[in-house]
Amino acid sequence: MHKIESDKKKNARGALISAIVIIALSLAYIGFLILILPSALDDPISLPVFLILILIYVAVIVGTLIALHQRRKEIEEGEIYDARKY
Repeated sequence: MHKIESDKKKNARGALISAIVIIALSLAYIGFLILILPSALDDPISLPVFLILILIYVAVIVGTLIALHQRRKEIEEGEIYDARKY
């Protein structure tokens, strides 16, 4: 029983660390795009491209948070350990 609780914490920690890395990289990329945005304002075509890229990375962040929530729920409910029985 103690090993299962330890594995749950380990799996939860791994999911959290990977989510933090993905979110940090996405935020860094969004920050970079915002940083170079003033130079994009000179060309009317590039502004929509920048906005689309920013929205894509916002969607990545939202998707990562949703996946993290689902993963933590799976870990808490012990679905991993149920699948190991088969």
